[in-house]
Parts: sequence; structure tokens; C-alpha cells
Amino acid sequence: MKLTMLIFLYCFVNINIQSVEPVEKSAKSILDIYSDKISIKKNKNGLRFSYCPDNTCDLLDIGTNDEQIVWEVGIVFLYYKSTYVYLRDFKKMKEPIEVIKKIVEKHKLVCKRESKYNDCVFSKLSTKYEIKQHFARYDEGKLIIE
Repeated sequence: MKLTMLIFLYCFVNINIQSVEPVEKSAKSILDIYSDKISIKKNKNGLRFSYCPDNTCDLLDIGTNDEQIVWEVGIVFLYYKSTYVYLRDFKKMKEPIEVIKKIVEKHKLVCKRESKYNDCVFSKLSTKYEIKQHFARYDEGKLIIE
């Protein structure tokens, strides 16, 4: 009887585990493909999101200590605003835009679907989280912010 019950429980648990829906992708999980080029560090006003694909960087100083929000701002910025050619394939993926739609809903950003939609979304996030955007480069190992 105990053996039968154990077999039943094993099969039941195994079937349920296999039928679980995949976890919804987050901004961080999508940006993991660039994990060696992205960093988030504390600064005096919150957190800094850095994307440094070579000896140059896009920096965002974001007025929050909430890492999830920083990842969300980061994906919006990289998808809509960054001009690095390294992001060409990333900008062709459908997963980032699906996550960005959820970010727009979550933060209740009201932007009309028009030619300036991308600018509007980032502008609203910039206002909400006091984002300061910088370009930087490494010169002899030292980060120079322009």
C-alpha cells in the first residue's frame, strides 16, 4: 500500500512539474545575453545602469534603488534609444518589445502610438525616475564621462 501511494505521488508530482507554464521573461532575463557588457552599481542618487560593449558606454543614473526598475529602464533605453550597432540583432527580437509593453502598462505610461512613441516612453520614465543619461569612454583604464 505504501509503495503504491509513493508511486502515485511520484507520478502526480512529476506530471504537474512538467505541465508548469514557463516563467514570464523579465527585462533582466532578456538582457542576460549582454551580462558581460551591463552593470548596475550604486551611486549617490540611486543606481547606475551601464552598457559598455567596447571602450565606450551608455550610462543611466536612475533615481531609485529598486534593481527591477533599473533593469526595466535599461531595456527600454537599449531597445528604443541606444544607437550602438551591437544591439542590431537585439532590436529585431520580439521578446524585448513584449516586456516593454508590460513595463509601459506597469508604470502607467500614457503615450500615443505615433512616430514619437519611443521618445515618449523613455521621456516619461526619465521624468518619473529622474534619469540622467551620459556617454562615457575608457581612456587608459579610467572612465571619462562626457
